[in-house]
Amino acid sequence: MAMAQVSPLTKQELASKLVQEIAKKGDEIPEDFFRKDDFPEAIDAPDLWRGDLLIDFSLLSSYSEPELAKLRSALSKWGCFQLINHGIEVSFLEEFIEVSKQFFALPLEEKLKYSAADDIDQGYGTDSAYSGSQIRTWNDRLLPFLLPKEIVRLECWPQKPVKFREMIEEYSKKISKVNKVLCKAMSRSLGLEENCLDHTMITYLLPEVEGLQILKDGQWYKAAVIPGALFINFGDLGEARTNGVFKSAVHRVITNSAKDRISAVMFFNPDDDEVEPLNELISADQPQLYRKITMKEYTPKIFEIFSLGLRPLDAFRVATCRVFKRARHRVDKKSEDRIFMAMFFSRKEDYAIETPSELIISAHCQIVSSLNSTLFIPQYLLPELNSSSSDQPSLTDR
Repeated sequence: MAMAQVSPLTKQELASKLVQEIAKKGDEIPEDFFRKDDFPEAIDAPDLWRGDLLIDFSLLSSYSEPELAKLRSALSKWGCFQLINHGIEVSFLEEFIEVSKQFFALPLEEKLKYSAADDIDQGYGTDSAYSGSQIRTWNDRLLPFLLPKEIVRLECWPQKPVKFREMIEEYSKKISKVNKVLCKAMSRSLGLEENCLDHTMITYLLPEVEGLQILKDGQWYKAAVIPGALFINFGDLGEARTNGVFKSAVHRVITNSAKDRISAVMFFNPDDDEVEPLNELISADQPQLYRKITMKEYTPKIFEIFSLGLRPLDAFRVATCRVFKRARHRVDKKSEDRIFMAMFFSRKEDYAIETPSELIISAHCQIVSSLNSTLFIPQYLLPELNSSSSDQPSLTDR
C-alpha cells in the first residue's frame, strides 16, 4: 500500500505542506491545489438515500430475503449504500467524531509527534505532501493501522486527547463485527457460500458534514448525511472478485463552505497477493470481465492512471470474451485481515483563506491490496482540485 517510490519528509518539511499551516498564512491557495478542467455539478437525491440505497443491518443479520435482494440491487447498480440499525450507539459515534476534532485542534508540535519519519503510509500528515506532479488535496489526515498486528505502529497512535487511542480501538472492533456480517450477507445475496466474499475490499465512512458525491451514468449525486448511518463503498478489487456483478463506487469529496469537515474512514482490504473473479460468477451469460490481478501490478496503476481520470481496474479487463469455465467451489485462504483507518480534516474559510465549496478533500477509496483495517482514509487516493472558472477554485478526484 505504499505510495509510489517516494521518500518520507522530515517533520519540518511535512509541517510546511500541511493544509492547516498553509491556511494560517492567509495567502492565496497555491496553484497546485487546482484543476483546470470542467467540474460537473452534483444533484440532490434525498429520496434515493432513504429508499433504494438505505439498508437495514438488523434485517441483513437475520438474512431477510427482501433485504438481501435490496443489498444486491444497491451494490449491482451503485456500489454503495447507507447502513442503519447496525448496533453501534449514535452517542459513541458522535463522541468519536468530537474527539477526532480535538486531535486536529491540538498544537502542531503535538500532532507532529505522531508522524512517522520513515513511513509515509502511517500516522499524522497530509497525502498532498507526496502527490508529486499530481494535483494536491486540501486536507490533513491521521492514518493508524489496526491489523495485522505486526505492521501496527503504536507510536503513530495519538496519546492526546486522552480517550483517543481507546476510542480508535473500540471503533475498529465495532466496525469489524459489522463487516463480518455484511460480507456473509453479500455472499448470500449472490447465492454463494457465506465465506466467498470474506476478503473483499469495503470502506466504511462515518461522515458528519455533507461533501461526499457518487458518480453514476455520467451524473454526480450528493450523498445525504443520515445521523447514525454508516456509508459503505465497495472497492475496485471487490468488483473484480464478483466479476463485475457488484460495482465499485466512483466518488469524490468536496469541502463544505460553512463548516470544517471531518470524516472517519475504515478500510478492509483483501489479504491476498492476487485477486481474480470467482468461478461461480463466470458463465456463458456473464463472461469473465477481469483477468487475474496481482497487487504488484495493481498498486502502481493507481498512481499512473488515477490523475488521468480513469479507473485502475479498467486496465485489467479481459480483451475478448473467454469460454465459460466449469465452476468449481473456491474458498479463500484463511488469513488475517488487514485493517486501517484514516481521518480526514479539511478547512472551510476559517483563518484567512476562503475555501470554496468545490474544493475536494478526498477521492474514491479504491486503492488497496490486502484486507487491512485502518481508520480514516488510508489509500492514497490523490483527489484533484478543479477550477470550473477563473475565480472559482475547486478540487475533484476523477
